[in-house]
Amino acid sequence: DWTDRVVAVNAAGPGEPSEATKNHLVKHRKLKPHIDRTNLETTTIRKGKSLKLDVNIKGDPAPTVKWSLKDKLIES
Repeated sequence: DWTDRVVAVNAAGPGEPSEATKNHLVKHRKLKPHIDRTNLETTTIRKGKSLKLDVNIKGDPAPTVKWSLKDKLIES
């Protein structure tokens, strides 16, 4: 839990602080990783060429993302 107070400051110095807000309760959300496959499609490229993929991956905490092809890790 925590509360907030605001103090305005200008060239003349700080003003009076505001009243404290009500307590904020912080809850850590845990969301399983989710891959949005909307923009994924089969693509063929030549070895050594670059490929840019538009993939939205969500989760909380943020998931670690690793790409692989035929069980071999792709280095970026």
